[in-house]
Amino acid sequence: MKALKPAALWLHRQLGLYLSLFMIVLGLTGALMVFKPEIQRLGTPVTASVVGAPAYQALLDAVRTRYPHATINLRFAADPGAPVRAFVRVGEEKRVMTLVASSGAVLNDAGSGDGFFPWLLALHEALLLGEEGKTAVGIIGIGLLLCVLAGLIFWWPRRWRGALRLHPDTGSLSWHKSLHRSAGALAAVFLLMSALTGALLVFSKPVQGWIDQAAGERAAPRLKASPGKALPLSELVASADRALPGGRLVDIRIPAKPGEPWQFRKKLPGEMHPNGLSVVQIDPANGHVLRSEPIDRAPAGRRLTQWVYPLHTGELGGLLLRCLMFAGALAGIYFGATGLWMWWARRRRKTASLAGQQHVAA
Repeated sequence: MKALKPAALWLHRQLGLYLSLFMIVLGLTGALMVFKPEIQRLGTPVTASVVGAPAYQALLDAVRTRYPHATINLRFAADPGAPVRAFVRVGEEKRVMTLVASSGAVLNDAGSGDGFFPWLLALHEALLLGEEGKTAVGIIGIGLLLCVLAGLIFWWPRRWRGALRLHPDTGSLSWHKSLHRSAGALAAVFLLMSALTGALLVFSKPVQGWIDQAAGERAAPRLKASPGKALPLSELVASADRALPGGRLVDIRIPAKPGEPWQFRKKLPGEMHPNGLSVVQIDPANGHVLRSEPIDRAPAGRRLTQWVYPLHTGELGGLLLRCLMFAGALAGIYFGATGLWMWWARRRRKTASLAGQQHVAA
């Protein structure tokens, strides 16, 4: 371990310098996103829920009236009386509609990036740069993972007594070094968790493909639906419920192109993902179930990666893990800021030392 420390320190400083601003941005946005529901409730007036079964066909008709040739995702909240969100995509345009669940009445129709939290999510997920930004965030996550690992290797003590000792009386730079080092060791687990799960979320498709290939899983055949008018959506929901009984319906995906199956996503009892990953694909023209896949019978890659999102957001461990992930996000802000400051302080000290040597030599 001792032989690795110089290289680990060099790598930690280089990565920390180049990634420091991203650590601040991702840490700040991540900290706010952890408690998004609570923050939204503070600024949203309380309204009474409209109890009753969702009017599935009315919801779909309301969206299609405005966007007849769009791909539509109807997203249902855990509260059956809460409004339904419709994520609409027409070509490159994305919209989010909010509808009354029991009637399909439109409450709001906005661009997908309108509002503070959609903007914040786009900044956190893609740095406001679209698909290229998502890839960049994934690469940043890998860089942060290496940065934390290098910092741990450099910090790893020969003797554990005094490993987290601070040095408040040794000058500003030494004090911040000791605090940076000790706080980094304490927060390392949560920083590693955030960086790893963030990178896995970005690169989930290739990672799942590699896991499936290693497990010998065969790619599922592409499904086709019959031509013809779709049955009422309530009948298709009933078919999905018969195929996967229990749990709750989370999402219905209605593709824009005819001849494609409609997908119904459910959260079954015991699932770790807050939005569920069990799916049913149905032929809309006749209601036949083309594929029924509860998460415990899904391909290996999908099963093994189902924990990534709830672990990244802290929802897997309830309020305690959310608070710890919030603290980890704040730590990321601190490490990014102090890393920049220490680089500047070292550079200033080096410049002053060279100036002093030149003065003496003159």
